[in-house]
Amino acid sequence: LVYSTFLGGDGDDVANAITVDALGNAYVAGTVDVTGANFPLTPGAFRTVWENGEAFVAKLNAAGSALVFSTFLGGSSADSAAAIAVDSEGAAYVGGNTGSADFPVTAAAFQTTFEGGPVGFAAKVGPAGTALVYSTFLAPYSCCAPASVTGVGVNALGQLHAVGFTASTSFPVTLDALQRYNGGLADGFLIKLNSAGEIALYSTYLGGAGDDYPQAVAVDPWGNVTVAGQTFSANFPTTIGAVQRGATGAGDAFAAFINMSVSSCSFQLSEGGRSFPAAGGSATVTVTAPAGCLWVASASDRWVTITAGRSGSGSGSVTYTVSANNSTNARSARLTIAGSTYLVSQSGMSCTYVLEPAARSFSSAGGLSTFNVIAPAGCLWTAYSSVTWITLFTTTSPTNGGSATITFWVDANNGVARAGDIIAAGQKFAVSQSGASGAVLKPSKIGVFAGGLWILDLNGNFGWDGTATDRLAYFGSGSAGETWVVGDWNGSGSSKIGVYLNGAWVLDYNGNSVWDGENVDKIVYFGAPGWQPVVGDWNGDGRTKIGVYKDGTWMLDYDGNFAWNPPVDKMPSWGGVGHTPVVGDWNKSGFTKIGAYKDGQWLIDYNGDLLWNSAVDKNVSFGGGGYLPVVGDWNGSGSTKIGLYRDGEWVLDYNGNFAWDGAAVDKFFYFGSPGWVPVLGDWTADGKTKIGVYKDGAWLLDYNGSFAWESSADKVIYFGSLGQTPVVGKW
Repeated sequence: LVYSTFLGGDGDDVANAITVDALGNAYVAGTVDVTGANFPLTPGAFRTVWENGEAFVAKLNAAGSALVFSTFLGGSSADSAAAIAVDSEGAAYVGGNTGSADFPVTAAAFQTTFEGGPVGFAAKVGPAGTALVYSTFLAPYSCCAPASVTGVGVNALGQLHAVGFTASTSFPVTLDALQRYNGGLADGFLIKLNSAGEIALYSTYLGGAGDDYPQAVAVDPWGNVTVAGQTFSANFPTTIGAVQRGATGAGDAFAAFINMSVSSCSFQLSEGGRSFPAAGGSATVTVTAPAGCLWVASASDRWVTITAGRSGSGSGSVTYTVSANNSTNARSARLTIAGSTYLVSQSGMSCTYVLEPAARSFSSAGGLSTFNVIAPAGCLWTAYSSVTWITLFTTTSPTNGGSATITFWVDANNGVARAGDIIAAGQKFAVSQSGASGAVLKPSKIGVFAGGLWILDLNGNFGWDGTATDRLAYFGSGSAGETWVVGDWNGSGSSKIGVYLNGAWVLDYNGNSVWDGENVDKIVYFGAPGWQPVVGDWNGDGRTKIGVYKDGTWMLDYDGNFAWNPPVDKMPSWGGVGHTPVVGDWNKSGFTKIGAYKDGQWLIDYNGDLLWNSAVDKNVSFGGGGYLPVVGDWNGSGSTKIGLYRDGEWVLDYNGNFAWDGAAVDKFFYFGSPGWVPVLGDWTADGKTKIGVYKDGAWLLDYNGSFAWESSADKVIYFGSLGQTPVVGKW
């Protein structure tokens, strides 16, 4: 023995074929069953994963002392290599059968569609064993008759010849085939591919009325082919003068020599390919050839259909259609026409999204519901709720994109009617919910503050009725610089008072306007000297939360626990030196967003993500130097709008489009005079913000919301005194 070696691992390993190159290196092909554990594979091998039976290809050096390369070849189902050949460059040509729909085939290969298995395959493995030069199925065009490759050979031009057998009547054959139709049961086949593995230069059935099984093929230096195997056909084709022309047993061996001399026919196509839009289309290709030269046309993929000219003799034409591409991914296919490759490419469709339905309404009880996102395959999307009382159970598209159903939950509503949005694939799904029985909007009421003293019009009749009905309270320290704050700290639906000074907050949490100690009310350190207070419902849960602002930097108690705890709480940068903070629910999504104003420029965080996004957020010029910013829901639509005040002059963006549209749409009017400060509130509880002005205890309120003084309908009130600051809330 020059050498003898095992080649295997822990499984059932079979070497089915072997060949050698000019240097004595041996190439082995076979099957690894049961398990691939410990089968010898080399670093960088094309495939190292074993799944349910794998073909293998291995190259041993001339001494048999080392593996040059060893690799698996297969997919997720059973695969087996039955034959191997090698060319002068050291590339290995492997044939066998596979049951794997995901068997590795190359993009431009002769057959890339798996119609059901098992089917044959032919692959060219590069000299290093690390990559496939090409790989193709060899199978019938229709499901589901099996096919198997049992022998391979290669000529001096690197053209693969494969033999095998199939019971199908739709195996691809060329018009110049020796035998164009299946002769009976399982028939042999011989197929010759071009050097790129893309085109069948020749293909034929080989057999008779019984079963025929080619097992081996040899290619001589002139490119002619000899096939050997077994036949059970009494009418297997034999030639005059052959050694044995008749069958003598149940099964007989056969040997057939086939002359593969090149034809004198030449073919020319009118174009080499065409591109199509996602909608598809059709085209015609002209074939120019000498009279009598036979040719065929075939398509590599089902979305390209030949409608005329599947075959011809001499010059002719091929007409084909391309179906619509319902994916966002571009794709390509090829026609093989008279042995030439004609490329068809098609662009993917653009992503469009539709919500079905686009809105749902709920009772105060809330509940579970769904809607559909309709999108093409390949289109990815995300979804989120703009309010905390809507919970999504679906937040992303399927892995490969496309349509899906979003399931969501709406919490019970114990307050007034409300609305929120689900943003899915960039589209708005509107959710509306009725209020609880007996829940009504509360009117805004007036009050004044100075040095820790609060006087509140508790009953809302715009007058002082004494402490039995209204409220006089001391809440605060009275220190210089102490600022009043008002909010619904506990979410009960009514406004409570509080004070702020240099980062210290004292809040009347239970709303009785009396300090009840830290176990009931709140003393909070949130901010620092130089920071000014801001309040809002930052997360949409119905409670007012605290925050501070200084020179474009915000600190927001996002979770409402009255303490700074990042990353839950937020510290965005929004605005700059000289900007005044403004807050509101700009997009009617149910929670308070931030903004900043300076000399007529508004920077609005429209979507509430605390990040500047020029495509969504608002950079608005509305106003000028000397104006104070004011915000409110002027028309009762549910969203906060911007506005301005200066010495009795008001300019309001009434329709909420963040632009001045003229006095016929927006509002420009005078209400007040120099020295009066603006006050805002819903005096009549109709959902609309109305204006007013205050000076030294005197109030002028646009009670009916007409944006004009009407003495018979509006209010002139004396509530407070010199030095006191106006406050408004729903006490």
